[in-house]
Amino acid sequence: MDRRQFLASSGMAALAFAAEPVFAAGKASAGDTRLHGLLDAVFQDGIARSPEFATSLGVDKGKLAHLRGELSPATAAERHADLARNQNWLGKIKAVSDSGLSEAGKRHRALAIYQLEQRTIAAERFDVDSVQRPYPIFQQGGAYFSVPDFLTSQHPVESAADGEADVEIPMSSFQARARISVARWSGVASGCSQNRPQNGVSPTRPGMSQRGRVKASGKVSRAVAA
Repeated sequence: MDRRQFLASSGMAALAFAAEPVFAAGKASAGDTRLHGLLDAVFQDGIARSPEFATSLGVDKGKLAHLRGELSPATAAERHADLARNQNWLGKIKAVSDSGLSEAGKRHRALAIYQLEQRTIAAERFDVDSVQRPYPIFQQGGAYFSVPDFLTSQHPVESAADGEADVEIPMSSFQARARISVARWSGVASGCSQNRPQNGVSPTRPGMSQRGRVKASGKVSRAVAA
């Protein structure tokens, strides 16, 4: 599951939970209140670590203004850190007992657990960002497409600091993200020639279909088929 998709769904879950009649009437149980606080914390933690999603929601302002000139790290270290954070949140949500929740609370708890478990599969079992798309570059997208598309379609240009810098502005947020993108692309391009057999991911070969590329690995193909 994509990080932004997960954050959006967890954020909507928190909002939907808050809109439930029991909350609207101010009669939520202690368990419901605790769960609602956890769902909100998961969402806020994810926003702080996902600059692109913060920009898409328009919340990269105030205390989060620095996110407008950043991109999410596309590294193995960040993948491992993200896995650890998701596992930590998963443990906290599982620790909220069903017995103290309303029916709505039970539904939202089950949904959050499912989402977090899905979010951890690729990194925990295969050490990749996505089981369906384990490569940073593929024919329908990847590093060469996603950031330029994001910058031209979602990055706001509301001031000189957002757009093209002049002599008095060291670097605009757009330029900062563009430079990060170039560095990321360079890293991806140089790493494409390296195989990662320990993950069961083989390098792509000319003429192979997307399904064939994934099937180059027994481990990953089993996950896709599951």
